[in-house]
Amino acid sequence: MGGIRSGTPLARFCPPSPFFRDNRLHVRRLPFVNACMRAFPGLLLLASGVLDAQGAVTFEAAYIQLDTSSDRPGGEYKNGRLIIHNHSLRSLVGAAYHVPNVNIQGPGWLDDVRFDISAKTEPAVTEEASRVMLQTLLSEQLKLEIHREEKVESAYSMVLAGGALKLHEAPSDAEKITNCSVMKRGELTCSSVSLESFAKFLGSFVGDGSAVRDGTGFKGQYEIHLTWTEGPSGPTLFEALQKQLGLKLQGRKLQIEYIVVDHVERVPLDR
Repeated sequence: MGGIRSGTPLARFCPPSPFFRDNRLHVRRLPFVNACMRAFPGLLLLASGVLDAQGAVTFEAAYIQLDTSSDRPGGEYKNGRLIIHNHSLRSLVGAAYHVPNVNIQGPGWLDDVRFDISAKTEPAVTEEASRVMLQTLLSEQLKLEIHREEKVESAYSMVLAGGALKLHEAPSDAEKITNCSVMKRGELTCSSVSLESFAKFLGSFVGDGSAVRDGTGFKGQYEIHLTWTEGPSGPTLFEALQKQLGLKLQGRKLQIEYIVVDHVERVPLDR
């Protein structure tokens, strides 16, 4: 995976979704709609860290504090400092473990108690390493304990529709930062997005609550623009995927991963 450079603002990854009360991926500032910032992967935290005494990858310096404001959730990564503002624990867990919010189970207050994070970072790091650092931070300061479960469920596998993939790969010199936005209903734009992440994102739009997982096997980063009609006229999401992107959704029984929160503190520990 690629990294980012210091000075990159965080963006909003925001599909309107009936399933998520709060999950926002922020990578680059973009206009957004009121229903914005309910996307599957949560925060995409981009930071660099060090090893602590136990060998865990950590931020150079970081703290979590409660946020009782009514501010809009947001964040920024600039000049080696990561700021996350007013996000729920569900959102943070989703970011740390790269799962949709709907696949996180735990206490009823996961959506209600909100947090700020401030962390000192290095200029570049992979997304995978950033998730490990967030896991460490949540474990240390909120005593987060989780376990994973897999359930066989009716879901969709996103596969090739029979012809060639109708997507452009992201430029080789582009920042490898997933950047997706929903500017209006039925229009989605993503840049530098993997098909694994794109498939999970589509689960917010299929309409029946079913998960979507990538079945193409392609590992690149892509530029995607997709338009469809949610009403009775015009192409449906399923039709648009096939015609515009060369992809289709096949109903299947799939193993879907869940993150179960076994223990977590509502108030961060004293630093």
